[in-house]
Amino acid sequence: MGGWILLAVILVIVLAIAAISDYTFHYLFYRPKRNQETRNLERDTPYYRAVRKGFALMKQAECEDVYITSRDGLKLHAYYYPAPEENGKFMLGIHGYHAYARREYAPYFAFYRSLGYGILLPDNRAHGPSEGKYIGFGVLDRLDCVDWAKYLVGRFGEKIQIRMHGVSMGAATVLAASGEDDLPGQVRGIVADCGYTSAWDVLSYQLPHTAHLPVHPFLEQCESICKMRAGFDFHRYSPMEQVKKTNVPILFVHGGKDTKVPPYMARELYEACGSLKRLLEIPEAKHAECIALEPELYCNTIREFFGI
Repeated sequence: MGGWILLAVILVIVLAIAAISDYTFHYLFYRPKRNQETRNLERDTPYYRAVRKGFALMKQAECEDVYITSRDGLKLHAYYYPAPEENGKFMLGIHGYHAYARREYAPYFAFYRSLGYGILLPDNRAHGPSEGKYIGFGVLDRLDCVDWAKYLVGRFGEKIQIRMHGVSMGAATVLAASGEDDLPGQVRGIVADCGYTSAWDVLSYQLPHTAHLPVHPFLEQCESICKMRAGFDFHRYSPMEQVKKTNVPILFVHGGKDTKVPPYMARELYEACGSLKRLLEIPEAKHAECIALEPELYCNTIREFFGI
């Protein structure tokens, strides 16, 4: 009798772990239900003031909706803002988790326009108008990023120059793309703002804080579900591994008070990077706030590092 009770308890525990892991995967990886691009813009903080200012400029600028098809058949969308005068220079901006391309890049818009850059802002798979059921956490998105760079080369010619700029998951995406063999040579530099070392690392850091769950066994189970449904795991093509083999110059940026992606990840990425590199830390900045808190330092560092 006691043996049956023990087996029943074990079965209940196993089923509970499976159910919680499935819910966690659904919560973390499914497409956001609603577009809330302009949510919280009324807040009076340096970041939201920068977003509002950038949005106002975006509304006045010429914009084109453009599309590509991903390697797994998804229709992906981007906003293209032509430079006032085409000069063959482009910024490819990749937004973060549950973010939106225009809102994410509103604080950077005036800066890149001042440099005369054409600006391409894709909506990541499973975000905004882009198709997709599952968020790629930079693993799936890295190839989409490469293909958006190829789109620019195909449309504007082989003599162009591209700088990729990623924020949060977008930073992880451009870093993962940097190690791909077919990344176009026209990509001359990368800005990686508050990126993480791998999907596993950032989820291991966040799971106890956001879901109040231990990493083991729930993250392993969540990864197994992700392999079956979304087709990727949390370790392969990590930014940490990809930057070891890149030859693209990378500027790493991170806020010292970032609680979503801890600053030590930027330092680890910087140390692992095999190309020309620089690390800029803004001590008082929280997640993705560096441009808003220290705009002059942020922009001048980009100019100095890339010589633009």
